[in-house]
Amino acid sequence: MVPMPWTFLQHFRWQAPNKTASGAMSPALAALSLPNIAEPLTLSPLEQEWAHSAPKRGRHMKNVKKLIGLALLASAATVTTTGAASAQEFSGNVALTSNYVWRGITQSDGEFAVQGGVDYTHGIFYAGVWASSVDDFGVDASSELDAYFGITPSLGPVEFDLGVIGYFYPGASDEIDFTEIKLGASYSPIEALSIAAAGYFSDDFGNTGNESVYLELGLGYTFNETFSVSGAYGNQDIDGDDYDTWNLGASVAAYGFGFDLRYWDTDIEDADEEISFTISREL
Repeated sequence: MVPMPWTFLQHFRWQAPNKTASGAMSPALAALSLPNIAEPLTLSPLEQEWAHSAPKRGRHMKNVKKLIGLALLASAATVTTTGAASAQEFSGNVALTSNYVWRGITQSDGEFAVQGGVDYTHGIFYAGVWASSVDDFGVDASSELDAYFGITPSLGPVEFDLGVIGYFYPGASDEIDFTEIKLGASYSPIEALSIAAAGYFSDDFGNTGNESVYLELGLGYTFNETFSVSGAYGNQDIDGDDYDTWNLGASVAAYGFGFDLRYWDTDIEDADEEISFTISREL
């Protein structure tokens, strides 16, 4: 499971000029006509430069990271005690993407990225790790490692996802690790259609000391075992500065591989639209 991304990273220093608040609007797929719901964000030269020369940042995430580590160790202990009987509950994935995009922002500077992960599930509990090559973000980063765990209880036809995600950047010259709490829910009114909503919350986004909230609504429709389409609309807010992002794509499953072609965009002024093509395989 790749943490959603459905994964505004360190490319922007969020002390941007004030932005006009968005008008009320029902989230929708990027396939729909998207009105100009907010004045675009304008980044100053200093803010743009911040992407390449990240300042030294805070210390708040250390205790949280210790808690995540203890929780993951506890998960590992559970896996160990279940032995061979739970072997079928492990899964893995590998992928090659032309552009690693997370919440509308490229994380690989528009270049190819190699990705992969391992997951464990037992009943409603899940845990896993996922990694990708990334841009250096101005702090000599070369890889991103995500560790996550949570539960997926159900209430009637609605399945919830309550979890914790840690984002780590081994070898970075500046500490930019951070953690998010995820609260999500999904529902399928008919077998082929899925509707999902999620919120991600951090009190120290990018280890900057800034609080952040990311809200997203996603829709997916499966035509058959081979072809499906999906899209999402989200809003990333960091200490009162925010932007909207949306994506729309199509996926094909063939010969044991998954192929996904996706368009990404944001309302950030002068930000580029992004296209990604991903080839993946479940292990």
